[in-house]
Amino acid sequence: MKKIVLSLFLFCIQLLARADGYWFDIKGSGKAGEPVKVSVRYGGVDEAGSRYLKTREQLDKLTGFKVYVIDDRGVRSDLSMARMTDGLEGSFVPKTAGTYQVLGINEELPVVDRSASSGIRPVQYLCAIYTVGDLYTAGDPQSTPTPKQYLDIIATKKDKWIGVQAFIGQHPVAKDTRLRIFNPENWEKLPVTDEGGKAAFIPTMKGLYIIRLDWVDNTPGTYNGRSYGSVRHRCDYSLFIDEAP
Repeated sequence: MKKIVLSLFLFCIQLLARADGYWFDIKGSGKAGEPVKVSVRYGGVDEAGSRYLKTREQLDKLTGFKVYVIDDRGVRSDLSMARMTDGLEGSFVPKTAGTYQVLGINEELPVVDRSASSGIRPVQYLCAIYTVGDLYTAGDPQSTPTPKQYLDIIATKKDKWIGVQAFIGQHPVAKDTRLRIFNPENWEKLPVTDEGGKAAFIPTMKGLYIIRLDWVDNTPGTYNGRSYGSVRHRCDYSLFIDEAP
């Protein structure tokens, strides 16, 4: 019986790891006064564990995303996002050295039917950091960002470790909250947070890591004429590691 339960659990984890998702793709020189391209991607994972991009009509789920940038003085700039063949695309120009939080939210996703009796309304948050000048480090309150969205994630670098702190309502999540971390090959880690809502991991390779926090509000309601039994809030932090460990 235990073997059956374990096998079912592992199978469910594999299915979850292949679920569709959203992430930021951010490209820039890291210099003040030079443009930064911000793209919102929507994709899945194939049977080999590789991420792929959705295109054309599959990108309808990107409709409704609002993307903005907040610098380390707290100044917010809303980005105008154009729909391209492989996602949404916008840009901004950092004026000075510092830390820029790139944030996104989509509250217009359709209700998903999970049973005959009720559905789930998804709300998607995205976050990432773009730095001009030296990368901020853990323990430096002058350069470490603070949470800005209802669900938010802050990642800091210290030596070979990546520290992660997760927030709900701008407060650290409870102890033992489960996070999900996908490496560039989509292998998944499932760390739990400590008393301060923190966890940590060591990157295994170069590339894009996605750090995920889910929280479910079981308040029912109606959206666009469709009823739901709960709201699933999801935050995905896009972390690009450009150096091999």
